[in-house]
Amino acid sequence: MKKYEKMNAYNNIQNIRKSLKRLKKLSHSCLNVGYTVLGRELKHLYNNIEKECAEIKDNVHK
Repeated sequence: MKKYEKMNAYNNIQNIRKSLKRLKKLSHSCLNVGYTVLGRELKHLYNNIEKECAEIKDNVHK
């Protein structure tokens, strides 16, 4: 990967992580007000996206 491609990928991952933080807060809010099914689904979604980001980050650094 070229340097600018790595920087672009890194910036994209950072933006995804910011969105993930909002998703995690939404999940906690749903769980706190009793929307357990929605909260659990959001939590699973968060975990899956976090794993994908980690894999992408590992591939970018190779």
